[in-house]
Amino acid sequence: MFQRLSRLVESGRLRIVVLLAVVSILLLMPLPRSSRELDILGDLGHAPLFGLLAAMLYFWGRAWLPRQNILAALSVWGLVVLVGIGFEFLQNQLGRHGSWSDVYANMWGTTAFLVWSLSSRWDSRFWRATAACIGIACLAFSWRMPMRGLADTLLQRSEMPILGSFERKSEFARWYFQDCRVAQSSKWASHGEYSLLAELQPARYPSLSLYWPVQDWSAYGSLTLDIVLVGDDPLPIVVKIEDDYKGRKVHDRYNGRFTLRPGENRVEVNLLEVAIAPKGRTLNLQRIRRLQVFTSNLKEPRRLLIDNVRLRP
Repeated sequence: MFQRLSRLVESGRLRIVVLLAVVSILLLMPLPRSSRELDILGDLGHAPLFGLLAAMLYFWGRAWLPRQNILAALSVWGLVVLVGIGFEFLQNQLGRHGSWSDVYANMWGTTAFLVWSLSSRWDSRFWRATAACIGIACLAFSWRMPMRGLADTLLQRSEMPILGSFERKSEFARWYFQDCRVAQSSKWASHGEYSLLAELQPARYPSLSLYWPVQDWSAYGSLTLDIVLVGDDPLPIVVKIEDDYKGRKVHDRYNGRFTLRPGENRVEVNLLEVAIAPKGRTLNLQRIRRLQVFTSNLKEPRRLLIDNVRLRP
């Protein structure tokens, strides 16, 4: 196995350049996000992609350090990790979401492939088997978060019509929080034992967004959210619902305006109003893409407790 890996990647600069081009396209170009499952499968590709790049660089660069295999491997490891951090930084500049979890996946994948590469010419079967196990363990560790995400997608479908119960911290991966600090709270819950504690920060549009909800809402009549507003002053919010229509203008989606009063609130959205909200078309309730709750031009932090986000007949 290790000899085959060596022959595959020990082919010079051209393949390295091609692989770098592929990595650049996959990580920097805007890609369609058609489902949460496909997005998670993309995360699974980080470790083997950067691992293969590291193996190619190791076998190609070893010509300059013929007797310093470990030094060559460490140098390549550091270089590839820096490249991975650079790509995540560029993603944030280009409108995609870079993350440290992707950086860690790149690191573990790089470690796995370099361990396999180092052991490719070892004579001892025992140490080669040990290296194989270490590499497999590194690769498995890099996939732990995506695999949890895939498991959560199955739970997400089984829990319908509940979109958010916040009984498990793993649910938080379904959401994206902008200018908002969040935690799981047991101080109040309208369903189960926990709710989502959200502290909205002073910003233009602090928000909570549910990406990748179960898409088909057509069998339901309303969306409800139970919210406790902490403090003495009311807070205006907008509930935004989008389908997978390619337009991204204000009139292409539903924007429902509500005012939260101090204490407990129940926000109810009529899905018939959602369907007719866009101008010139009907919002597709079978292809819901995102649910977002936000406020605008917030001057001071406000705290919300949110629970039992659900669809009702």
